[in-house]
Amino acid sequence: MYQFEEEYEDANKLIEDLLNKDLSHPLFQPVKKEMEELQNDIETAVLAKEKAEKEIAEKAAAKEAQEQKEQSTKVALTADEALIIIKNLNDWPSTTTFDLDPSSMEWGEESYYGIYVDTHVDESNSSTSFLRVDAKDGSVYDFSRGEMVPVN
Repeated sequence: MYQFEEEYEDANKLIEDLLNKDLSHPLFQPVKKEMEELQNDIETAVLAKEKAEKEIAEKAAAKEAQEQKEQSTKVALTADEALIIIKNLNDWPSTTTFDLDPSSMEWGEESYYGIYVDTHVDESNSSTSFLRVDAKDGSVYDFSRGEMVPVN
């Protein structure tokens, strides 16, 4: 508790004690009026302080939420790192080509790098796969049939 809070509480208690006394004599009317005004000023100051603290807490919470949102959408892997993960995933034939989709993709709230893998051994034996690499944790999914199928 801050020192001024204790002073407010002490002053407010003193004013309440005095106002509870018999101040009906006309001589005490100006003092009574001033004490009531002081009590009102104290209450106003306390409410203003509480409002300011609430606003500060709300701004801090909003800032923290924004930072968490930015952190959750932050891409941890680069496109080159995603490509390396795919290349190291299998013992690909030497004729395999890897084409990185030039932009990362959004799937819900997640970010992925798309990579086309063409394993053309010869003209009669080739296949193309579309793999996605999670930009945060490096998980690999086969998306060749339009569904996210885990590979690793």
